[in-house]
Amino acid sequence: MGWRSAQSYSQDLRDRVPRAVDGGMPVRQAAPSFEVSIAYIYKAVIRRRVTGECGNQPELGHAPRKLSGAQELALEAHIRSRLGSRW
Repeated sequence: MGWRSAQSYSQDLRDRVPRAVDGGMPVRQAAPSFEVSIAYIYKAVIRRRVTGECGNQPELGHAPRKLSGAQELALEAHIRSRLGSRW
């Protein structure tokens, strides 16, 4: 199996791979058959056993805003009033 860019697997594939392994297909045979890594299969099977799901995990990175739009405007007004002409 060659290098593959970071891309989510389809939900269909996420369902079929653990089902095949649970049905008796060896992991080393399933990996090339489905064009996934052995590590992915182990992680998918464990995730399904622990959580009961095969779905995509939420993407990490950008944290949601903690302030609402009104709170952000109020904070900006407060900072401007404190800094005066230095803003």
